[in-house]
Amino acid sequence: MNSSPRCIVIFVLCIAAVLLILPAAGEGNGGIEIIVVPKTGKGPMWVHVEPRVNNLKEPLKFRWYFGDGQESGEMYPKPHFYEVGKYNLVLEVTEQTGKVYTASATIDAASPG
Repeated sequence: MNSSPRCIVIFVLCIAAVLLILPAAGEGNGGIEIIVVPKTGKGPMWVHVEPRVNNLKEPLKFRWYFGDGQESGEMYPKPHFYEVGKYNLVLEVTEQTGKVYTASATIDAASPG
């Protein structure tokens, strides 16, 4: 049983698939994400948020909307205090070109008990 040629073909196809899926560095495939710790818990609670920014043209402007009427223009805002409830956290990042990127996350500060 000689499976070596078949294994080589499968290996080459896998490598080709990975190369097609992964974006090349510097192609401008920019984007943002929000890291939230914790996303859920018993409210009221403190929540730490930070951006994850990928391949955007600096300088960048940050605008956080915490979902409770409060906002921040800092890249790394101080931990935010949430009362009991569900909140939609939104981050807008504007790059040098004026293009705006948006990410959101749901914060669930459940009632204790």
